[in-house]
Amino acid sequence: MSADEFTLRVQSRLPELPPTMRRVAQYFEQNRVEAVSRSASELAHVIGTSDATVIRSAKALGYSGLPELKRTLAMLMAQTSPSDRFRQTLRATDADARQAIAQIIALQQQQLAEGFTSAALNQLQGVAEILDGAERIVGFGIGPTAYLVQYGLHLMRRHGRKTLALDATGSTLADQMLDLRAGDAILAFSYGRPYAEIEVLLSEAKTQGLKLIFVSDTADSRLSRQADVSVTVSRGGARGMALHGATLVWLEALIVALSVLASAQTTLGLEQLSRLRSPLGGKGGSI
Repeated sequence: MSADEFTLRVQSRLPELPPTMRRVAQYFEQNRVEAVSRSASELAHVIGTSDATVIRSAKALGYSGLPELKRTLAMLMAQTSPSDRFRQTLRATDADARQAIAQIIALQQQQLAEGFTSAALNQLQGVAEILDGAERIVGFGIGPTAYLVQYGLHLMRRHGRKTLALDATGSTLADQMLDLRAGDAILAFSYGRPYAEIEVLLSEAKTQGLKLIFVSDTADSRLSRQADVSVTVSRGGARGMALHGATLVWLEALIVALSVLASAQTTLGLEQLSRLRSPLGGKGGSI
């Protein structure tokens, strides 16, 4: 969905809305950064209405609720250039560092509260069980997400897991994918617009019959429906800048769950790490 399409959606539904909800919808359109970063109660206070009206307005625009509307706007903002997003951040925080810090922390707390529901925790446990049953865990991520994937795979290796990183772009990714084999389970992170690399990976996973967990900020998309499990983890477009805090929390929770599911293997892996570190002057590794 492009920015123009969101504008058209709002404009097409405005005539059907009562005055207060019309005002909320116009606020969403004209203040996208604030709509993403503020809670329902904060938006209600700024607009001069109730929390319930803010939520009903999001639904009246065709979304399942405020979280889905926020994810859509965050994805749209992610399509702008880094310099544009930074200028949005400066405007939204009045170029005040302390205000920016407070807003970012508040948004991260909000994303964790909204994203880690009981159903989400049950799904995360299911993902851990799928990966625990794999002979090897393959992590996919490109751009900034690649660093999160590499960090996660690093910890998994410490816990005795076999891993493979797919973090290249273009034809180099094809070389990496040559190492895919039966028994692999793929943990793929893909935010923003679909790109060729994730489409090729989904196709290859299907061809080889490999399990694939698809993690993105879009609950229902053409790509997510091709995965064995589709997980939604918000990548906040806070004040114009993309944040990965919720993704990191989700990933670390997954790693701890995996270590619990295979506690003996984790203990053995960490003991081996300590043994290898000893002659190098290092101390025992942390989980």
